[in-house]
Amino acid sequence: MLGVLADGDYFGDRILVEPQSNWEFTVQAVTRTTVLVLPQQAFRELLNQSQALQAHVDRFRTRPQVPQNKYGEAAIALTSGHIGETELPGTFVDYELSPREYELSVAQTVLRVKVEI
Repeated sequence: MLGVLADGDYFGDRILVEPQSNWEFTVQAVTRTTVLVLPQQAFRELLNQSQALQAHVDRFRTRPQVPQNKYGEAAIALTSGHIGETELPGTFVDYELSPREYELSVAQTVLRVKVEI
């Protein structure tokens, strides 16, 4: 199992824009679901009708791929469990207006700061 999709998740967007595309996986629903399907032929017909859509798809196709973890989430540079003055990694994560919520049972952080006087 590669992953689970829910609540508006999607897949196959890259397949539509690639010139030679084959599915590298199969998908199976484990519960009742509603699926919106866009055949590649229908997508190509729409694409041929609009220069603006073609430009948008070209920008999508050529944009740089951002680092992701195995779940498709943005890769975040983290560090923990060090002693002494260690350089902390910097990272930037896009802000979502309505992010998914995850309940945490326990979250704990200890921050020690060395102060020289």
